[in-house]
Amino acid sequence: MIQDMMRKHKRLFLGIVLVLIVPMFVLWGGSFGMGGTGADPRNVEAVAVVADRPISAEDFRSYLMSERQQRGQFGQAPTLDQMLQDGTAMKALENLVSSEIISEEAEKGKYAFDRDYIVEKIKDKPEFKNDQGQFDPKFWNDIVKRKEIPWNQFYESERQQLARNLVIERAVASARVLDEDLRKQFEENNTSIELKYIGVAPKIEPTEEQIKETYDQNPDAYALPEMRRAEFVAISLVPPKPALADELVQRARAGEDFLALVTEHSTSPTKDSGGDLGWMSDGPIVRPHQKPVFALKKGEVSEPIDGPNGYYIYKVEDERTDPVSNLREVKVREILVAAKLDEAEYTAAKDKANAVQAKAKETGDLRAATTEAGLEVQTSGPFSVETLNIENVPDADARFLRSRLAAVALNEIPESFEAQRNIYVTKVIEVVPAVPQPLESVREKVLENTIARLGSTPEYRQQTAELTQKISASAKSLQDIVTQYPELGATIETLPAFSTKTYDFSKGPMWNPRDVMALAMDKEPGAFIGPINDFTGKTYFVEIVSKTPPDEKMLAEDWPLEQKTLREQALQQEEARRIEDYLAYLREDLMNKGLYDVDNGAFVRALGLVDEEGNPTGDETTADITGAPLTTPPIDMVVTPEAVGTDAAAPATAEGEAATAPAETTAPIEPAPIDDSAASATVTPDPAEPSPAATETVPSEAPAVEEAPVQQ
Repeated sequence: MIQDMMRKHKRLFLGIVLVLIVPMFVLWGGSFGMGGTGADPRNVEAVAVVADRPISAEDFRSYLMSERQQRGQFGQAPTLDQMLQDGTAMKALENLVSSEIISEEAEKGKYAFDRDYIVEKIKDKPEFKNDQGQFDPKFWNDIVKRKEIPWNQFYESERQQLARNLVIERAVASARVLDEDLRKQFEENNTSIELKYIGVAPKIEPTEEQIKETYDQNPDAYALPEMRRAEFVAISLVPPKPALADELVQRARAGEDFLALVTEHSTSPTKDSGGDLGWMSDGPIVRPHQKPVFALKKGEVSEPIDGPNGYYIYKVEDERTDPVSNLREVKVREILVAAKLDEAEYTAAKDKANAVQAKAKETGDLRAATTEAGLEVQTSGPFSVETLNIENVPDADARFLRSRLAAVALNEIPESFEAQRNIYVTKVIEVVPAVPQPLESVREKVLENTIARLGSTPEYRQQTAELTQKISASAKSLQDIVTQYPELGATIETLPAFSTKTYDFSKGPMWNPRDVMALAMDKEPGAFIGPINDFTGKTYFVEIVSKTPPDEKMLAEDWPLEQKTLREQALQQEEARRIEDYLAYLREDLMNKGLYDVDNGAFVRALGLVDEEGNPTGDETTADITGAPLTTPPIDMVVTPEAVGTDAAAPATAEGEAATAPAETTAPIEPAPIDDSAASATVTPDPAEPSPAATETVPSEAPAVEEAPVQQ
């Protein structure tokens, strides 16, 4: 029961615990709790100070390390120096500064909320709702009965967050979206263009010394990786197929309008666009549950296919052949029928896995423990930390298995773990050590890495920028680039027709198709456009081959479906602009009053690029930024109202005190339990009850969260 409750309410428990031990920063895209040393922040080096609110070097570095860890999930984690060079460090500081500015405005507003209103807002959190989105008093009472929870502090955290939300709501209140702008956006999204392009990349020819330097920096990276095999038992977490899934397949195959079925029944994010997945071709980036689509003929409907969050039903509406790759492409719509494993079934699976693991660990014999539990032991194929597909393991679970067993010793039985489709109990039965490889055996890979390393240096970026300026001034076509700059060895590539909705990154540059389309919308075929930068920093010039706007059928059928989604997206973007403008105004006002200061030396020291005496620790570019003022947000920083208004607790800061959670010195005023008998199992807050308005003056009856502490 306790495990079930903790699983259901893990976010809430985490929030309650963090209120006690760390200040909370509400950041763009979520909340992040900064671990501290426990020292008074006034005595800790601050990277910036916002209206007497210090942002410690430790908190700044912790934020960066969290960002580094997240980015490491999608490839090699960047170094702090690289995060400085690509602007991540600057953005991190600006995000922390902006968060403090919002908190400062919230405190200046002196917003106060009736306690009952705060309680109702807490009840509205997802942790207290059932699968239908209704408030469930049983979940509420599970929390209320935990006597050790410091409710006064929790109320205060919620009050601060509500006040922050009001600051944001004020900033975005005037945001509006015009219908003509939405129509223009729809036409841009559905306009198809065909391009030719050239990449501007000065040739890199590494010297033998540079190649050897790359190898010597990390020879282990070129070794044949350590290989393992494991025995395992897999206990399924795949939910049963809902009857609705088979019913919808039958109805669609019987001739019912698939689009109408999407609108009525799909729970996919693509529902608002009619389940449209656009044109797809089979390849390595296609998700496993989408693979069966390519076995369908035009007009056919798939069987229900289990995948993330439920069962997918696909219909192929059209097909064509890509003129460049000669691959078959299909135009697809989808229905997602949500499916979720029952809580009792999940608990039973988890308990069974834990029992098998405990027995196997005790005896050292996984097979005996598994047989006793009536389960089947399987054996994996060889795998390393780089293996994508592991024999006898579902592809969706392979990354979990290889990462969890990467450091497990031979014959060890680690803790059971949960993957996407199964819970696993494992035993490593074979370990083949890594085999070092001499430079000559891996020269091709080392050369590739050397070119990549040299291509990321400031010198190479400067060389590319200077060449790009020359091309912009002299070339009028792609052929001009080939003729005028033969040293590039550039070739003209053709990119098949695409729209912003159908762009396939496997067939062209890693650029933002919206950026390309924005440049091309007011141009005619034959136009020469550029430079355009992609996500990796590479530069391109393009020529428009053809441009096809949406036809009348698309305008009649798709515009009504996409209008709502486009309006929501456009409104979010406009609100983000309002927040950016508001933050820029507040930041400038604080600067004029001498209440905003950035310590560039502390900024660089937090990155570990200089020592305490200010001497560079090895990066020659460090000295170039130590005197650069950090006074304005980066132009591409995106701030969203939803991110600022998350449910996480805001920093609890009293005037003249450090931003740490106060000690619980008053008896906590606990919320009342609710009758959770069967008769009231789905009680929801009464929407008819008026919500107490937030005021900018202290009400006659001060909320309990502001009670004076009782001296101990």
